[in-house]
Amino acid sequence: MRGLSARTMSGRSLVSEPIAFVAFDRGLEQTLADLGRWDSERLRGQLFDQLLPASVPFHTYQGWKARFWPAIQSDVSSEAAVVLIGDVRVDESIESLEAQRHAAWTAASLPAQGFSQFDPRAAREFVDGDAANSEFFVFCLSGTILAEDALQRFAEVFASEIDCDLVYGDVEVQGGAVWPLAFSAFDLERALEQAYGAYCFAVRRERALEALRSATSLYDIFLSCVEPDRTFHLPGSVAALPRIDALAATAELIAASEAHFARAGMDANVEPRKAGLLPAVRVRRAVDWNARTTIIILNRNRAELLKRCIETVTPAVHETNARILVVDNGSTEPETLDYLESLSAEEIDVISAEGPFNFAAINNAAVDCVDTENICFLNNDVQALDDGWLAELLWRLAAPDVGAVGAKLLWPNSVVQHGGVVLGTNFFAAHAFNDRMDGDPGYGDLLQVAHECSAVTAACLLMRKRDFVAVGGMDAIRFPINFNDIDLCLKLRQLGKRIVFTPDAKLVHLESASRGRDSAPDRKARFNRELAMLRAKWGAVLLDDPYYSPLLGLDSAPFSALAWPPRSWKARANLPPVPTVPPIGM
Repeated sequence: MRGLSARTMSGRSLVSEPIAFVAFDRGLEQTLADLGRWDSERLRGQLFDQLLPASVPFHTYQGWKARFWPAIQSDVSSEAAVVLIGDVRVDESIESLEAQRHAAWTAASLPAQGFSQFDPRAAREFVDGDAANSEFFVFCLSGTILAEDALQRFAEVFASEIDCDLVYGDVEVQGGAVWPLAFSAFDLERALEQAYGAYCFAVRRERALEALRSATSLYDIFLSCVEPDRTFHLPGSVAALPRIDALAATAELIAASEAHFARAGMDANVEPRKAGLLPAVRVRRAVDWNARTTIIILNRNRAELLKRCIETVTPAVHETNARILVVDNGSTEPETLDYLESLSAEEIDVISAEGPFNFAAINNAAVDCVDTENICFLNNDVQALDDGWLAELLWRLAAPDVGAVGAKLLWPNSVVQHGGVVLGTNFFAAHAFNDRMDGDPGYGDLLQVAHECSAVTAACLLMRKRDFVAVGGMDAIRFPINFNDIDLCLKLRQLGKRIVFTPDAKLVHLESASRGRDSAPDRKARFNRELAMLRAKWGAVLLDDPYYSPLLGLDSAPFSALAWPPRSWKARANLPPVPTVPPIGM
């Protein structure tokens, strides 16, 4: 990286700070010579693409698709059985099947009751009759237009991935033009609230037969068949969706999600929520309200910030059997010291953490003082908008495999400040949906439903104390200020834990109001050091976030553009991340 400064002849600076750009340092002569030795420059070219990724707008999708769609040369001949649920526009679906490159298929249309409910007897007749020799089943709504290579691509996945029982693909939707819905690798929380992969998916025969013994709707089949480590996502559209009756579909999605919890032996309440592109529900798991939570708030001076934070979160504290612990890091302002002293009357504990500000180390020390089952890290510049935010986080954490839960955070102007963390943007990470207002559903309705992501911000993060201890807490050496929350979440994912973002816990975040921004030279140096540490430890993971499609752009605004070129078309499972830990001093 290089910096460019511009000044007039009198010495007046034309830019407030140097403009960063990428430059190779070998001179023009050597660079021209290297052009003839492509392999010698491949690594530097890859780094250039990672630092400055290219993208194109969604409205160019058709041209992008024509330019990059993968050509598949396949000799897989396994027979596919296509189950069309419903009797609307069946002929259009059959026409798309007749155009398939994969010749070995059979199909049946099952009359629908409601949105996608069907008679299981009709399904069994098809399974035992025309589909008796089929190796995998494809389920979709009647009126679905399958891509001409859809069956071929599904067959390739089953042939190459022996651990795959179910594979779902991306889809296209209409809205004046054709728009791509590029999905993530398998996301259980989103599947329960949106069944996003249910609209065109393929299942191995044995798994399909098992599901059809009890499933009676499209959503029910999908949720009956998914197992996180045996469910694959296939990047690229496999079908164009018909119009979806959101009202009828929501009732069936509720029933399918409730059936999932019944099979898992978990108590949960499932309610309808406002539909966007796809029908959606809201899940609330049963919570043990006897388990206590400590809200840990770090603070230095700025009494007005801390007071407003505590005033707005206290109602939730009273509702959820929680307590507040304030950790003071060297406050000197008399107003702050007086306020801290007054908190004891409100049964709020205050402890002192001396020394330079180290977010990770101070939080680690605070957790050591806590004896509650759960801990909630909360910035002092966060303000609650309602009394239910902490209960919502606890409902999500009630799933035993959830490691951390993050909230939807807004700036004071109602622009989204945090909608989950996406890895890989400009070869580090970014908060999702900083380009959206509160109330915007987000790409694929991701701001309307709870879903998983690789990390959430510690400005408001709930987790179990035992999980925090199990991963060694926050890394106070590598990540004292920045990226400690990302590192923490990735360590939780290493243990097989899920990280969940919920839009139903909503707070305002002033962001660094107390600490200030990283614009001073020493803070920039610290940020760059921690960024280098993040890339060294999690570089391979940054380049392949399972919760972000390889078809979407990695520039500064996630979910806003298509990657040019796409990073991968390969089917992928959602596997725990694997770090690279360099030797000390590297």
